[in-house]
Amino acid sequence: MKSVIYVYAYPPISIQIRHARSGHINEFECVPLKIRVSTQTGRRYVCVRRMANGRLSTYRLDSVKNVSPLKSEPDYDRYLTGYEKNSRYTWGVSFGCRREPERVCMQISLAETTEGYLIDRLNREGRQGQLKRIQQDIYEYTIECWDSAEMIPWIRTFTGRILNFTCSNKQVELRFWHDMKRMQKMYADETSEKSLGGQ
Repeated sequence: MKSVIYVYAYPPISIQIRHARSGHINEFECVPLKIRVSTQTGRRYVCVRRMANGRLSTYRLDSVKNVSPLKSEPDYDRYLTGYEKNSRYTWGVSFGCRREPERVCMQISLAETTEGYLIDRLNREGRQGQLKRIQQDIYEYTIECWDSAEMIPWIRTFTGRILNFTCSNKQVELRFWHDMKRMQKMYADETSEKSLGGQ
């Protein structure tokens, strides 16, 4: 989940962003549109429209090192409208780096008679995604979002019930299945060691 705070009619700015891993400082011109607050982590982000390429990007507020105002921006309302249109496809705070939203499809198994709370959870937490009953005890959840990698922690909470997972971003799909195989191997080895220890 995330909350949003409006930033009204700010002029374009020159902003310096410090990258956490490299320490490198990147400076560019942009129009700030909104402050986004993650209710999962509590971190605050500024959403901007970069002047060089017109892309929407988000940056953690604590990475901002310097801000300098530029001349006023007559197209601010148009930029804000574009933000509103595109924000429907955000899972968290990221707008990704693609021109089209990524599509995620997950099939999960659940016992309808005793685990209706899982259906409620998928509907409640699944944001703009769609949940469809495939057959008894099998449901399919599909969603389009700008950055499907942001979904992985949530999707992992259904581990053990996931029958199939596909993503139009094949790197995310491969990463998911790689993580599942590592987890399976780790727990399989742990179970085997406990079994041998009890003999």
